[in-house]
Amino acid sequence: MWLQKLLRALSPSWVDIPAKSSKEAADITAHNIVCSYARGNVNLQRGRYLTSEQLEIRKQKLAHHAF
Repeated sequence: MWLQKLLRALSPSWVDIPAKSSKEAADITAHNIVCSYARGNVNLQRGRYLTSEQLEIRKQKLAHHAF
């Protein structure tokens, strides 16, 4: 068991690690967390959801739209 942990720590990672923390990296991380914890809701598992920021932007766009 400890040998596996040691090998994982010493071997290069196949996951791209961003050089700096950015909004895109945070969004990807949040997306992966939601997908992994969503149980029974296919839309959440596939990433089809709006964050509160995205919802506010959509509301503002619809408020200014001329029907």
